[in-house]
Amino acid sequence: MKKYKTHERRIYFPAQLIAATQVIEDKNVLERLNQIAIAHIENVFGRNPTGRHFSFDGPLDFEGVNEGWFQEYQGGPGMLHLARGVLDSSAKETTFPYKPYTGFPGHTEGWVNFNIPWSISQAYMSPQKTSVAVFDSSFSKSITSARPGDKIGIEITAPLNFDYARREHGKAFVYLNNRLVKVAVKEVNTSSNRFRGKFTVPHDQSDPFKVAYGIAWHEKYVMVTIEF
Repeated sequence: MKKYKTHERRIYFPAQLIAATQVIEDKNVLERLNQIAIAHIENVFGRNPTGRHFSFDGPLDFEGVNEGWFQEYQGGPGMLHLARGVLDSSAKETTFPYKPYTGFPGHTEGWVNFNIPWSISQAYMSPQKTSVAVFDSSFSKSITSARPGDKIGIEITAPLNFDYARREHGKAFVYLNNRLVKVAVKEVNTSSNRFRGKFTVPHDQSDPFKVAYGIAWHEKYVMVTIEF
């Protein structure tokens, strides 16, 4: 197993905690693991002794960020200082529990030490805010069965609201007999985490089918049975 540096472990840790929650049943332990995972994300966004986001350009790249990191790493493989959202450094161990003016703030190349584990943690946290629901064509009631030829409503709840000023799009996945159909879903308003679209059940569909969002162990889905 790769041995991550301290600052890498700090960013990767939320993914490890959330992976553990998939096999732990104790509700108290689950609640605490989720709290710690969220705390690590907040640490990146400035809830740390320095009060600064780990990205030098944090105020430009993330809504609500007041102060970015002290220094920006220049150059390096990929020239990541030009990329949006690159993480430049972190509050060091010497600044904790609350000693903001001790220790060298430093900087490090974002690509190697931060962005990969950060992206992994974000990927693991997203499914916690993701769900799939199937409705009748008017979205007035949820359903678990449909007839061939019926039009059904698909609703995806997911962290896809990146632009608060416009309605964005996503895709749901419908797994039929031997094929996959991608269904376009649209944000219900300009700032929402709910996305809706409609799908007509093929006339030749005889087996239950799956409506899903996400892949592998991050997948959320609903099974729909066929009525005749």
